Amino acid sequence: MSLALDERYREIIGFLKPFESLWLGSILPRWPESRTSFPEAWLSFLGSQSFEDQRAFEDERPIPGMPEDLALLLERAGRVCELESVDEAWSLADIDVQGLNLKKQHEISRLLPLLASEGKEIERAVDIGGGMGHLARLCVKNFAWDFHSIDRDPALQDKGRWWLNRSRGLDKAKLSFVNAEFSEQADPRVDALFNGEKSLSLGLHTCGGLALSQFRKSLASSLIVNFGCCYDKMNLSEDVNRSALALELNLPWSQSSLFLATRSRKGLSVAEFALMKRVNEYRFAIDLLFRKLYPHLGFVVAGDASKVLYAGDFSRYVIDRFARCKLELSLTADELNAYFASDVIQKEIAAIFAAHMLQNLFARPLELAILHDRALWLSEQNYSVRLVQVFDREQSPRNVAIVAHLTNARIS
Repeated sequence: MSLALDERYREIIGFLKPFESLWLGSILPRWPESRTSFPEAWLSFLGSQSFEDQRAFEDERPIPGMPEDLALLLERAGRVCELESVDEAWSLADIDVQGLNLKKQHEISRLLPLLASEGKEIERAVDIGGGMGHLARLCVKNFAWDFHSIDRDPALQDKGRWWLNRSRGLDKAKLSFVNAEFSEQADPRVDALFNGEKSLSLGLHTCGGLALSQFRKSLASSLIVNFGCCYDKMNLSEDVNRSALALELNLPWSQSSLFLATRSRKGLSVAEFALMKRVNEYRFAIDLLFRKLYPHLGFVVAGDASKVLYAGDFSRYVIDRFARCKLELSLTADELNAYFASDVIQKEIAAIFAAHMLQNLFARPLELAILHDRALWLSEQNYSVRLVQVFDREQSPRNVAIVAHLTNARIS
């Protein structure tokens, strides 16, 4: 049986607060000081595991021989993240999926059953950041709603009109594209779309604090459906701890922990995990090298490199990154590769990687803390709210919908 929003939020915060030192700050810029936050037994165990066992742990699965307290932490992390889920998929015709990548096909096929169930009384809908209007078009086709798709990119909307003209089996006049920058600022063209009974306000992956902007703009809508994303773009002073309960419990936030909340995902393939591990190993090793050669610079941001560099020798990656940072490098390629392969560096890399795996355990709870806070805020505005897992996390990691119905108390 699912817990009430406030009970689940208290449970999530109760899980997070005792381990604040593990997830609140960035690991690498503060290493080795940050190492003291992590139990050495955990770092030693995870750092010594095989590729497959590390991949299993990253996938939130237990592995043989885990320290008992770490196993309990993993089990509790899974428990506080349990949510209602919707597994039904809408059958899409071949013409419906033209122009859609596999991720978007999955999202729409899972979202349509939810909208059909929750939106039985809906007659009008608006989609924030609707892009080419694929979702809007299929809602018009299946539900005959009057639909407005808002986006700031006119080129995307022109493509959407092209797809609309090619469509069959729907009243094309029911879909309108509104070219506008969505914000909380007054805009008569936009504001009127969110008013009235039997109206849906939809935000599929609203970036950062845009979810809260959608909520505040939609307080006259009878149904709100929202999926958040890009939590690292939230404003620490304006977008976190908005509900009364969140203000009371006062979970601390940082830019680092907001970024960590975006990293929750499951089901990395062998190739994906191998790339992720190699990227981290090279970044950790070059950071140790920066500190050795240029200690006065402090933490040096190496920046993102192409996948080609991670596929090659460490020396090739280092030479490219030093050039990007405009730093001189006197070591030869052979010396750089020997440095990376040395026991001392490999041992340190393993510990840093283990610390990041441990920190990643808190990514999903942090994401759900954000979403429950938003849901609680909506409930304070007289909405009946629940959180639902709609997409497979393997295909679309930001898979949790906030579903909010305006209550009779507000309508009357």
